[in-house]
Amino acid sequence: MQRGQYASPNRPFVSPIVLATYREYAETLRAARVATPQATPGFDQPYFYDLDIGGFLNLGRAGNSWDDLNIGAHGFTNGNTVLAQTTDMCTSNSSATYLGLVSYLTRNGLPTTERDPATSLPRSSRCCVARDCPRARRKISTSSRRDERSRRSS
Repeated sequence: MQRGQYASPNRPFVSPIVLATYREYAETLRAARVATPQATPGFDQPYFYDLDIGGFLNLGRAGNSWDDLNIGAHGFTNGNTVLAQTTDMCTSNSSATYLGLVSYLTRNGLPTTERDPATSLPRSSRCCVARDCPRARRKISTSSRRDERSRRSS
C-alpha cells in the first residue's frame, strides 16, 4: 500500500445464512419488527425477508413465545419460545455457522480468545441448550459452577 491511501477491509469469510420457515412465521416476525420483506417481482407476497438476527435473538432471550408475538393473527398457535431450529449444533457445519453468528452478536463483534470461552459460553450457547445439545449443556453447567465459585471468592 502506498502512503496516503486507505486500505480496504478484507473479508476472508462470507457466508449467507438462510432460515427457512412458513410465511406465517415470517409475517409474525415482520409484525414484531425484526423481519423486513425483500422486493420479489412477479409474486403477490414477499418470498424473502431480511432478518434482524439480534432482534430475533432478543425475542427468544426475553422468553417470548410465538403466541406472545400474536402468530394467531395468521391462523397458527405455537407456545414454543422463539428460536431457530437447526440441525445438530454439535456436529453440523451449517449449525456451527449459525452459532458463530450468534456468538459474534452476543459478544458485540469481539472475537474470543483461548481464555474467553469459559466466560462467553453461558451467554452464547443458551440457544444450544434450548436446541438440546448435550455438549453445550455440560459446558454451561461447568462454566456456571466456575462462575459461581469465582463470585463467592470475590
